[in-house]
Amino acid sequence: MGLGWGAAPTLLQAAAGHAGTRQSPAIADTAQATLVTLWNAAMALGGIVGGLLLQRVDVTAGATAAAGLGALSLAVITLTRHHAFALTDRDTP
Repeated sequence: MGLGWGAAPTLLQAAAGHAGTRQSPAIADTAQATLVTLWNAAMALGGIVGGLLLQRVDVTAGATAAAGLGALSLAVITLTRHHAFALTDRDTP
């Protein structure tokens, strides 16, 4: 899961800050706060789902789910990383 934990938060944080700053500092702050809240909710949901997998299926189900989520994370990062830092007319010197 290092793929998702390593790059996705950085890209999401940068994209949210960049997109919000285009509008106003207040919107950038709101975007950052919302991102942190959603990230924490996702971690809590992951713990619940992982616990249910362990309780109802077996240990291999957790490994299979982690591999699938890792592949999904890699695909999302690979396909969207350039959008987080896309240049606009205001960004060019």
